[in-house]
Amino acid sequence: MTKPLLIYHNQLDNDSDIWGRLELFEVEEYPIVRPRERYIAASGLPGFQEWSGQDAKGRGPIPRMDIAEVPCYFVDTKPIHLPSTPGVEGNFYPITPHLIATGRGDFGVHYDANVPGSAGCVVLRNLDAWAAFESRMGDYFKQGVSRIPLLVCYS
Repeated sequence: MTKPLLIYHNQLDNDSDIWGRLELFEVEEYPIVRPRERYIAASGLPGFQEWSGQDAKGRGPIPRMDIAEVPCYFVDTKPIHLPSTPGVEGNFYPITPHLIATGRGDFGVHYDANVPGSAGCVVLRNLDAWAAFESRMGDYFKQGVSRIPLLVCYS
């Protein structure tokens, strides 16, 4: 039986391109990892895509696990519906832990419903990719998977 794994990665160089990737893998037994899907995604706002931006509450990207002092994050497969929340305007997949060592928190995965970027959430910009992500999360939820490990990596 395979287990899902999400990896968000981006290059923090503060150029005009804020977009990285959110990748979904299915892991069997090490070292067997099968790529499943790849989504264009971002975390943080333009101008905060740098190493020090990970500390910028409400502006910077989701911090790496060593900064957050967690072995990994987890993404819930059951969304919270937030239709009137600016920037989300739909389903929000919470990322736990809710609050991390830096005092930042309230992270989630959602569609990028307004200006490019986020206040630290991982956002997808393409509607077709968002629909595919939601479908996949729904499939995992139906299979009894309540949360998926998320690794955050920057170069």
